[in-house]
Amino acid sequence: MIARLALYTPLDPSFVGGIRSWAESFLRPYCASRGIALRVIHTRTQPVSERGTSDRNNDIDERSLPGFPMPLYRGRVPNPASLRRELSDVDVVYFDNGYALQDVALLAATRGRIPVVAGFHSVIKTRNVLHNAAWNIVGRNALRYFDAAHVLNGDDAVYLTRLGMRNVMTIPLAVDTERFTPAPLKDRFTLSFVGRLHPQKGIDVLVRLIPLLHRRLPDDVQFTIAGDGPLRESLAPLRSLPRLSILGSLTREKTAALLNQSTVVLMPSRYETFGYVAAEAISAGAFVIATDVAGPRDIVGNRGALISPDRPPDAWIDAVGNAYRRWVTDRSAFDRERDERHAYAQERFGLAAVSSAFDDLLAQASRN
Repeated sequence: MIARLALYTPLDPSFVGGIRSWAESFLRPYCASRGIALRVIHTRTQPVSERGTSDRNNDIDERSLPGFPMPLYRGRVPNPASLRRELSDVDVVYFDNGYALQDVALLAATRGRIPVVAGFHSVIKTRNVLHNAAWNIVGRNALRYFDAAHVLNGDDAVYLTRLGMRNVMTIPLAVDTERFTPAPLKDRFTLSFVGRLHPQKGIDVLVRLIPLLHRRLPDDVQFTIAGDGPLRESLAPLRSLPRLSILGSLTREKTAALLNQSTVVLMPSRYETFGYVAAEAISAGAFVIATDVAGPRDIVGNRGALISPDRPPDAWIDAVGNAYRRWVTDRSAFDRERDERHAYAQERFGLAAVSSAFDDLLAQASRN
């Protein structure tokens, strides 16, 4: 029986970022539903890429440790003895993202004989040869000693297993399937993009694609782009398109409202660890057209269309055109498919389903 769970991360979870979103949307309600006391331990690392407003959670046992700066990385390494003291009374440690040189957390936990789960919420393999070489070294010398691993896609599971990691489990992120649920479609076909305006998200592909679709699709097609980021100015050539709305950053409520009434959602990402927007869009009933990369490949399947990264824009246009023709010719079948996608999301990404899989993960780590 697990009574106390520690989340260790170098990132300061009080700032906007992936770890905060996961802790807020899943880990807190999961622990509350299981009667588990949650402790969050971090070294106050605040990467430049994570901007936001500090928002401390008084109901979480949060402990901040001083750390030593790591070379070539903005993270900080805590003193192993200090970290071990903070972990001395917990039953399992969830170690977020085992970066190179961060295995001090593994050292602290294993010396205290505490089971450790390695969680991988960010991209493991990249096009950076040095990055991948470092992962291979760390993997063969440290990662195999974790008791279990949590990954978000099948590609990462295969890679870490080959490195010698044990008990690698692929568990998706949880989606609020009550908030993201199909709403009655308007009389127009709505094509949406939601995400950071960042090179990773394929914004250059989007900027080339939207004018082509705007010219080729009928007047009852409405285009929407929601999000903000460093490439916001690249949208300037699109602002003159009469059927395009550029909304900027949205709240969670407004994001849900948009996706719930979207017919098709585009995700031309170059890489994704999971593809949270795709999962939310499927829960909202949308037909998702995404790049065929890890993450979306696991999520979308036959509930949308996957486009190979080397395919030209015509492949995207054809996929959108096919969805439009189905919407026009058999609206009742299209609506049934929306409900089927929502039902699939409940079974795969709903809080109950993900919590059950997380139970198995913690149990497997504890057995080891």
